[in-house]
Amino acid sequence: MKIKVQGSELNRMMKTITQCIDTKHQIMGNICVIYDNNLLTIRGTNGQFAAVMSTPVLGGTGESFCVDGTMFARVCSMCNGEVSIETDAKTCTIRGAGRTRLPIVNVNVPNYERVTGDSFDIGASDFSKAYGGVAYAVSQDQTRITLTGILIETESEDSIRFVSIDGFRMAVENIKGRFSETGMVVPAQFMKLISASTFTGDVIAITTNGKKIQAETDGMLMSCTLLTGEFPPYDKIMPTEFKTEVLVNADLFRTALKSSGVVCSTSNLVKLEISEDKLTVSGNSEQADYEAEIPCTLQGNGLKIAFNLKYLLDTINSVSNDSIVLQFNLPTSPCVLHGKDDTGLRLILPVRVQG
Repeated sequence: MKIKVQGSELNRMMKTITQCIDTKHQIMGNICVIYDNNLLTIRGTNGQFAAVMSTPVLGGTGESFCVDGTMFARVCSMCNGEVSIETDAKTCTIRGAGRTRLPIVNVNVPNYERVTGDSFDIGASDFSKAYGGVAYAVSQDQTRITLTGILIETESEDSIRFVSIDGFRMAVENIKGRFSETGMVVPAQFMKLISASTFTGDVIAITTNGKKIQAETDGMLMSCTLLTGEFPPYDKIMPTEFKTEVLVNADLFRTALKSSGVVCSTSNLVKLEISEDKLTVSGNSEQADYEAEIPCTLQGNGLKIAFNLKYLLDTINSVSNDSIVLQFNLPTSPCVLHGKDDTGLRLILPVRVQG
């Protein structure tokens, strides 16, 4: 094999592949590099995730070989501009920023097995927006494995819903599409990988057979095992009626919350007081007190309520809208918020405080 490929394209491919290999495993830490019919393909798997990345190149006859995936990625990351890859019976030589030789390993990286089943198409920008809207509320608790994933299910005939819950917050995003599968829980890490590996103009074909999920674009093919276990009945958690509704400017609200955290850095508690025409944000610690008033539009009753500052900021930052609607019932019941005219919803639990 003797081919030439752009270093930027090679690095893009390897950023995805290295997320799908197991560096601690003798076989699954390796990747398979394939050249055939003017197409360079790199394949890797860790048993749960699998990825195949391809790009057009010019070169000689078809050939394949296996090398250590981590070392191959490190060498590629040093290369700028055009990169030359050559092989002989025992080594792979990479020329870009100097010349590096890597030993070819005699292992068989498992072949990629396509997933066949129910499928739908989604634009990469829509996918990234929906994923970005729910990613913050994915649980990091590995003892509650289902909550480390994102639920994808049919919302209506032409709408698909993404849902995440971490026990303190919940996020819901709706996107256009059709999907006959009743629902699946996808590892959030895999969703992140799809978002990072696609471009704005790409169309992603999502396929599932009930046990695995596959994402495919022109030049990318990835799959992973779905999470098992029952996802919480989120529709029973979300309130449907509210006694208080507030419309507030997102930037002003976000700035006040950040300022509260700076001034009262030892405290992670923020208090909101809602009156007829203003939302008061306040915080305190042993060193300082902070208070800011933001104009708002109120429907219903005034209210005093407190939140974990980080959780509330994460929730606000996930909304891509100039205006935010906050809906309340009691100081001890969940707050629901969303961007004005948005179809997505966010839920956050308050913090109980004395007085």
